[in-house]
Formats: sequence, structure tokens, C-alpha cells
Amino acid sequence: MSQRLPYLAALLAAAICVGCQSHSDRQADHPVLKVSIEECSVSLSDLFKRVELVPLATTEESLFAQADKIEMHHDTIFLFDRASRALHIFAPDGDPIRSIRKIGRGPGEYTTVSDFTIDPEQRTVLLLDPTGRLLEYGFDGTFLRERSLPRPPMNCRFIEWLVPNSCVTWSSVYEKGLDAVRILDRENHIRHSAFPHSSLWGSLCYGSVFNRYRDTVYYHESLSGRVYAITPDRCRIAYEWDPGLRPIDPGRLVVDKNALAAAQQQLFADYMDGTIPFFFGPQLQSDRYYYTLLTFSQPAPVRKSLFYDRKTGDSRLFAKTKEGLSLDLKYMTDDYAVGLVDFSDREALKGLVSREEAILLDRMRENDNPWIVKFHLKQS
Repeated sequence: MSQRLPYLAALLAAAICVGCQSHSDRQADHPVLKVSIEECSVSLSDLFKRVELVPLATTEESLFAQADKIEMHHDTIFLFDRASRALHIFAPDGDPIRSIRKIGRGPGEYTTVSDFTIDPEQRTVLLLDPTGRLLEYGFDGTFLRERSLPRPPMNCRFIEWLVPNSCVTWSSVYEKGLDAVRILDRENHIRHSAFPHSSLWGSLCYGSVFNRYRDTVYYHESLSGRVYAITPDRCRIAYEWDPGLRPIDPGRLVVDKNALAAAQQQLFADYMDGTIPFFFGPQLQSDRYYYTLLTFSQPAPVRKSLFYDRKTGDSRLFAKTKEGLSLDLKYMTDDYAVGLVDFSDREALKGLVSREEAILLDRMRENDNPWIVKFHLKQS
């Protein structure tokens, strides 16, 4: 399951370590996940009961370069490709429904877009323009309205829908008195904000800082093992990865605006020479597992999946499974996790899927879209 490593500027951040064979502890009022960075040998059958493929059709309209974010709604697939500035919507069987790609300067159009989210209650899609414009479309692709987020700050990078009728955004900020995370109602009033001094680490993260599990939005920082639960009125620590090592000194992350470029270069150098051994990527969870993706620098950049079993306290860290697949999961529910597979993964998958799906894999071509793979989770 090969995935393209993002541009090198994204390869940075955290000195908290994570890993294999441990157990849970409690600190204050949130779980602390005690782990190490010793890599494990893991088979897909250790984590999942079966694997299901969803071939994403390749058409001129639905072709995408990279899946930066995936969300599911009643098995309908919403896939965001930042490079092509498009949101692709696929049916549960992988057939294309439509794509939202409105490049231009007219009503309902944008020149760039940094993220998306869906509001299932309103059946709308929200696209975030980095300049602070929020464009809303119906599931049928109809443009509904445009809103401007409160200023400052600019450089709006991430967004997630938040119950009820709210959204939470993340922006890179460095001015004193400004917060990176802001909770907004549908009329753009700020209900709550938190996390100042974010520009240094935030410009170096990989993947979204938000994920939604059930009705709660979670937020993480790539330089920290803490994951926060966000509600319309507050945020709290939900859980914390603990490798038994001190994280990067928080003081290094608070710098003057004029020192920002130099500080970023130094952190990148620290990552490349192994002083910062790895950073945290996306955070997902189910009722059985906590999951995160770590990006290590040494001896060469590599991503490793980390699963923490909420029932047993065991954890597993691995770059690839015994079958030769790397996961880089994009989405997770209590029933299944979602990743992508491409042409190079065909042979490894043939022994894991049904005969009918194996025949489909033989028809996959090198330039086809990657396919969705659903890893159905073991429950006990």
C-alpha cells in the first residue's frame, strides 16, 4: 500500500516516542497510553477479520493525484485532492457520483482550497479557502453560499464539522493574543478558541490536525503526544501517548514572527539528523483501537503505523505488515478502517481478498486511481 511521502517541509516534528507491548495507565482524568518504539511483526489477521476492496473508477473527471483526506457518509466516499483542488464523491461501489472543482473568481468559485468537511445534518459540503473564505455546496454539487471567517488570522489550513451546526478551524498564527483553533457557529460567531503560537509546528505537520469519532472532534499537534476532544464551548485532553521520554521543549515552539523562518529551518535540520526522531501524523480511533501514524527520519524517511488496543493495553508499531502492506489509514469507524491501495499492491492483496476481488485486481492498470480498502476490525 505505497503512499507518496509529502513534500519535505512536512517531514518534521515531535520527540515523543511510541511503540510495542505495553499497558494502559491513568493520569489525571484522561488515559495515558504507555508505549515504546520497538517495531513489531504484524499480520493483517492480527488486527482485522477481513479485507474488502472498493475499486474507485478512473474517469477524466474523477482522476485524483493524492487523497489528502477521506470522509464517509452512509458508505458514500468523499475524497479530497488538494493538488487538483477538487473534492471527488464516489458511490459505495466506487462509481463516480460527481466532483466539486470550481476554479475561478466568480460566485461559488475559488483559486485554491486547503481542506473540506461535510455537515451530514444539512447534507452540505464545506470547502475552506486559505484566505478565510468558506464555500458551502449541497451534496448534489449546487453552490449554496459563501462566508468569510473572522479576521485575523489568515492561512486557514484545516476544518471539521462540529455538532451542533458548528465547525472548528485551524489557522497558522504567531501574533500574541491569537489562537489557532476556533469554533464557529453557522453565522461565523466565534464560540471558543484555544492553542496560541501554532505557526512553527503547524507548518510542518502531515495530514489534518482534526478527526471526528462518533459525535466528537479530536485535535492533535504533531509535536505533542496529547490528543484533545473539542466541543462547542471547551477543549480537554482526551488521551495521551506516553513513551516515557520528554517531548520537545515547548519553549522552542514559541518564537517571534521575525525568527519563524530560522526556527523552522532548525527544526527541519533536527529532524533530518535524528535529533527529533519522528513526528505524529493523523490520529484515529474506534471502540477497540487508538491509531496514529509516525514519520521517522532515520535511516531514511519512513512512516510507521501504531495501534493501541484499548481492551488489552498492547500496542503494535510497524512500517509494513507481514503481507508487505503499509497502512497510512485515512478514516476509521468502530467497524472498519479505510486506506488506499494502488497498482504496486496488487500481488500482496490477492491472497487476502475474495476470488472475485482478485480477478478485479488483475484488471487494475498502473495509471488507475488508487482503490479504497476497508479493513474490517476485530471486535474482541
